[in-house]
Amino acid sequence: MHFSATMHTMNKPYLQSSLLLIVSALILSACGGDGGGAAPLPPGPPQPEAGVQDAAPDAPMMDGNMDGGMMVADGAPDAFIGMDGGPFSCVLTDLVPYTLAVDSDMQSRILSVTADDDGFLVVWSAFDMGDARRNVYARRVPLVGDLDMTRMVTEDGWINDSPSVVGVGAGNALMAWYDNSECADAEVGETCDYEVQVQQATTEGQVFGDRQTVSANVDIRDDNPMLVRNGSTTLLAWVQDDTFSRLARTQVLSNTGVPIGMPRVVTTDANSLTTPVLTALGDGFAMAWAEPRMEARQMLIMPLNREGRPAGPIDVVNTEDNADGYIDLASNELGGAAVFGVQIDGIRDEVRFRPINLDGEAVGIERAISRAPLRGRDPSIAAFHSGFIVAYRLLEGSPEGDGEFIRVVTTDVDGAIGDELDLVDAQPTGGRTTVSVAPDNTVLVVWPDYQEFVGTTISAVRIRCEE
Repeated sequence: MHFSATMHTMNKPYLQSSLLLIVSALILSACGGDGGGAAPLPPGPPQPEAGVQDAAPDAPMMDGNMDGGMMVADGAPDAFIGMDGGPFSCVLTDLVPYTLAVDSDMQSRILSVTADDDGFLVVWSAFDMGDARRNVYARRVPLVGDLDMTRMVTEDGWINDSPSVVGVGAGNALMAWYDNSECADAEVGETCDYEVQVQQATTEGQVFGDRQTVSANVDIRDDNPMLVRNGSTTLLAWVQDDTFSRLARTQVLSNTGVPIGMPRVVTTDANSLTTPVLTALGDGFAMAWAEPRMEARQMLIMPLNREGRPAGPIDVVNTEDNADGYIDLASNELGGAAVFGVQIDGIRDEVRFRPINLDGEAVGIERAISRAPLRGRDPSIAAFHSGFIVAYRLLEGSPEGDGEFIRVVTTDVDGAIGDELDLVDAQPTGGRTTVSVAPDNTVLVVWPDYQEFVGTTISAVRIRCEE
C-alpha cells in the first residue's frame, strides 16, 4: 500500500518522517477477510488474563516488550501481502476537510456512518439554529465529487439525539435515535421520558414511511441506540435507564424498521452501560461497552446470536483497568477487534487494540496503537482488506496538547501496524472519530471538534484506495 498526504510542519524528529508524503509498501496478511421470551442473563466477566499471542505462521513478527499483558511495539512491519496478492495505493482525496455541520453545542458526540457501492450516509445530531432543541441530520458523501445537501431528519421541536444508521439494501437504510416526542401526548401531571425511534430512509438521507417507537417504556429513559446488520438480519441495541441501573436491550428489526418478536434485556443490574457498540461477528453479533467497576473503568464485550440473545459470557477487553470510556468494534471472516482509549497513570491518553475471536472473546495481546511519547484518543475501527483500519485523534506529546491532528493506521488481524497517514489538523476534544470503508476500498473518516466560544464542527475526509 502507498499512502499519499500533505505535509505537516512539526518540530519533533520522530514525527518528521511521517509528515512527508508517505510512500511505503503495506502487505496485508494473507490470512484475512470482511423473537420471543426472556433471554438467559450472562454470567459476570472473568478477570482479564495477560499473555502474548503467538504470531500466525505468515504474519510479520514485531519486536516489543510486555507489561501487564499489553505489548508496546518497538517497530512496525515494513509490508504484508493482502488477499489480492499485491500492493495498492491510497491517496488523501480531500486535502481540505468538508464541514458537515457547525453548531453552538459543545457536547461530545458520536457520529454514525453506513457505506454502500456508491458512497456513504452520515448522520449526527445538532442544535437547530441555536435553539435549545436538538435535531437529527443526514448527509450523503459520494465516493468522488462534492457532497450532497444536508437533510433534516427530525424537525418536530423535541430533543432528538444519538442517531445511528445502517444500510438494508435496495438503496434504503434504517435510522435510530432517542427523543422525548412521546411527551406531546402526555396529559397534565403525567410522566413521560425518552424513547427510541426507528425510521426508514433512503441512502440519500430522505426519510419515508412510518416512524416506529421501539422502546415504549413509560417513566423510564431509553437512550443511545445502535444499529448493525449481519446478512439479512438487522439488530438494534439501546440502554434502558430507570435511574437505579442501565440495562442493555436488543431488538431484531425488519427492513422497514418494524420490530420482529419482543425486545430482550441482555445485561444485569451489575452492569452500568453508557453507549453500546455493535459489530457483526460470525453468524451473530458482538456488543461492547465501557463501565466503571471497583473504582476502575473496564471495557466489556458479549457475543449475541442472530436473535439478539446472549451467546456466551461477558469478557473483559482491557487488561489494565484504565479505559477512558470510548470503544469501537469491527470484524472480518477471521474474527474481530476492539479499539479503545486508556489513560496511563491518569495523565497520558493512549489508543489500544485487542483482537476478538469468533466466540466474542478478547484474545491475544493488547497493543498500543498510539505509541509513547505520543498521545491519542477517540479511536474507531473498520475492516479493511484482510485486516483493519483505525482512526484516532493524535495529540502531540506535550501536556498542553499542541499539534493535534487525525491519524489513520492500517493493522493486521493482531493489531500490528502496517502504515500511518496523518490527515488534517484537529482539536484535542469533541468526541469519537468514525471510520467507514466502502466496497471499493474508499475510506471515509468523520469526527467532531469543539472549541470554546465556537461550538462543534463536524468534519469529513475521504481516502481513495486503488490496486
